[in-house]
Amino acid sequence: MRRTYNSGEWKSTPWQPPNRTIFPYVWIIGAAKYNVGERPFRVYQASVDEMMARIKQ
Repeated sequence: MRRTYNSGEWKSTPWQPPNRTIFPYVWIIGAAKYNVGERPFRVYQASVDEMMARIKQ
């Protein structure tokens, strides 16, 4: 994932808004929590049920 981020290719994808670039969250699905360290992008760790509850808020 870091290689994808560092390459910058994601900045020219067609879904990017015209005024700024957005790197999507990385979603780690599962019951366990992993030490992902510091990343230049957002990482969200949750089960599917937890993510659905968060979206519905």
